[in-house]
Amino acid sequence: MGDYRDGFIDCMGHISEIIDCSVKPEKGYVNLVGTSFFKFRRGNNLKAMNEIFNRFGLRINCRFLDDCSLDTVKNFCRGIVDVLISEDKECLEMYGSIVKRCGQRECLILPAGVEETEEFVRSLGRILEMESTAEDFISELRERYDGEMEVYRKILTDKKAIFYRDPNYLNSNIDWSVRMVESLGMNVLKIGCGPIRRDRTPIESDYDNVTTFEYTTEQLIADINVLNPDVVIGDTVRIADVHPRWIFTMKTDIGIEAPLDYARRLSNIVRLPDEDGWKGVF
Repeated sequence: MGDYRDGFIDCMGHISEIIDCSVKPEKGYVNLVGTSFFKFRRGNNLKAMNEIFNRFGLRINCRFLDDCSLDTVKNFCRGIVDVLISEDKECLEMYGSIVKRCGQRECLILPAGVEETEEFVRSLGRILEMESTAEDFISELRERYDGEMEVYRKILTDKKAIFYRDPNYLNSNIDWSVRMVESLGMNVLKIGCGPIRRDRTPIESDYDNVTTFEYTTEQLIADINVLNPDVVIGDTVRIADVHPRWIFTMKTDIGIEAPLDYARRLSNIVRLPDEDGWKGVF
């Protein structure tokens, strides 16, 4: 069928043929679609996700295709809503095989960061006709999130950052982290997106219009020398070679715990000397 990815997608198409499209959706069940989610901080993500699902009385029906059985695949349509664990090309194509088999369904993307989590909760409330439950939950999350973030805002306001985005990295959407550092009062000096491999399609970003594409490590180093950022934020090991403080970013866990932890680490890093010693944080 071609390379590994082509064969994988072809397999998804055949496995989706097992789905019984006559099964009626039940309000208490949700499906997960994808595999990459389970490679990164699986326990933390499942805990945060189940906290949301439990609030709505939801249980996981099928994990297509991770920890699932032929029976749960067959009864996939029992889930009232499908949650894609990523919006990368592989996951979208995987879900495409389900849509081709069963037609259009209620579908959400697993959120990253507090804003996306709020929108995710609101969407679940709308689909399940539990809007008041959704708003109550969002108020609780936002109250705690805003209270703790105010502590980090006092440290990070007016600090300068450069973002380096690797489009070849799985889950390369870093919008959540850009929005977060802006909300903390930091100045985003530059967003660069590295060279794209032929077999990859970068995830669309809300910041594409202010992003420099085909951005090389050499350009990054030159901008560091000119712009003198307090920290470089990126999702690739390429930034490990740069001189100033740096911190990785990737698709974060859902909920508020991971963004708060990230803001805490970021506030600690910018207070460290930019010479030897700070790398010990990692």
